[in-house]
Amino acid sequence: MTTRTRFIAWYVALALASGQFLMAQDVAPALNFQRADNSVVGSARARAMGSAAVAAGNDATAMFVNPAILGDLSAFEIRLGGQAFHPVDGETQEWHPTRLYAELSLLLENRMGGIINQGQDSAAVALKHAYDNLGPDWKRSADLARPSLAAAALPLANGTDKLVVGLGYAEMMNLNYYFQNNNALDPNIGQMRPSPVARLTSKNDSLPVQWFHYIAQREGGVYGITPSIGFGFGEHFRLGIAATILTGKTDDREDRVMRGLITLRANSASTYNVFSVDSIDARTLRSGTSTFSGTMLNIGLLWKGESYSAGLSIKPAYTLVRDWERTVRADSMGSSATYTETGTDKLQVPAIVSVGLAIYPSERVVVGMDYEFRGYGSSTMLLNSDTTIAPWVNTQVFRLGGEYRAARWLKVRLGYREDVQAIVPAGAAILDDPVRGSVYSAGLGFTFGPWAVDLAYEYGVTQFYDAWESNINYQTHESHNLTVECGYRF
Repeated sequence: MTTRTRFIAWYVALALASGQFLMAQDVAPALNFQRADNSVVGSARARAMGSAAVAAGNDATAMFVNPAILGDLSAFEIRLGGQAFHPVDGETQEWHPTRLYAELSLLLENRMGGIINQGQDSAAVALKHAYDNLGPDWKRSADLARPSLAAAALPLANGTDKLVVGLGYAEMMNLNYYFQNNNALDPNIGQMRPSPVARLTSKNDSLPVQWFHYIAQREGGVYGITPSIGFGFGEHFRLGIAATILTGKTDDREDRVMRGLITLRANSASTYNVFSVDSIDARTLRSGTSTFSGTMLNIGLLWKGESYSAGLSIKPAYTLVRDWERTVRADSMGSSATYTETGTDKLQVPAIVSVGLAIYPSERVVVGMDYEFRGYGSSTMLLNSDTTIAPWVNTQVFRLGGEYRAARWLKVRLGYREDVQAIVPAGAAILDDPVRGSVYSAGLGFTFGPWAVDLAYEYGVTQFYDAWESNINYQTHESHNLTVECGYRF
């Protein structure tokens, strides 16, 4: 049986038996809770002000950020909103020649078709043409739209002491995710952490390396049904509590297409080793859905001064559950098998604490600042009751925004916030330094009697790179988000 035949038989058996990809997590991560650390603020006003709303919020949507602000409302209010997204993702790969396999980088950059090995100790002949039509770099964009929130708040008692109840439905986590790697290797021969791949030393040593194209994609989000209550005590102190019932469903897809089997060999006749490439016709496609559930509490405090407000929001630890079902199709050499997989994953989310400050230098101007600490470093994932991992690191997020009342009917808003992901790039020198991006925002608010219309535009950009001994992958994510919200105050 040839090496190629043995590999195909092994590949199909693995797909049928385990239902899991054998892969390095950094180069081809399987879908689980990606972007679940991406909590969002749905209010158009807050988004235009850099999502700084812990102390600067002033309407019914505050129940999603700091429910204590509800205790400051004096009229029945209803608000509805929606969003449109335009994400742009891309990757650029740089492969470095290695001492042992000098021409391997040419193959992975698709500048060379492969190697004809004329015997283990003889010279190899390079094929000077592209291996296939798939290059190392890629770029992708999409257009998405969905509702962002619905909220209502009703004062039951006004006066020195207030009692306000609220009910809302809003997107709490944006789980849109896209990952692509046209040069995924298993084992990842450039890996240095947690341990490098062992080098070949003996003349008879060989190492088969799977070379494949991989895509992981998810569309959807986690929404929350939020009953809430706010209390106002005198002129200064506000207290609020909200309980959010989390629910959501996403469309998931993982696609792995084999490009070839690279066999690395030791060569005793030369300082350099050789490798060969066999074409492999094999593909595994997983497509299905994930259903998310959980319950999250939010305890809020607000202190109002004459020219400032200070707020605090505490979300205690909770569990986010992912029930998934997918159809798997494994194809190889003209044969195929289709079957269904199901499972349950659990994410233990630590407490999240946010503090905010709103300053009112004049009747026309509001400046809001938020700082949020997310203790994701102590989070754990239990994957299908089998494997427990600690995938994230602690993150801190800063938000800043302002509002200027240009006229009785018009408000102008600007903002900035950090977009922090609780992951660390591969090869990073600082092992607990998360990926950081920036989001710049602007918006307008229109008031026509009891009616209000708020618009917000956000431009976000995140750039980082994954580094290995053999290559560097530069990742870029851009986003254009438009939020429209209408409100009526009775």
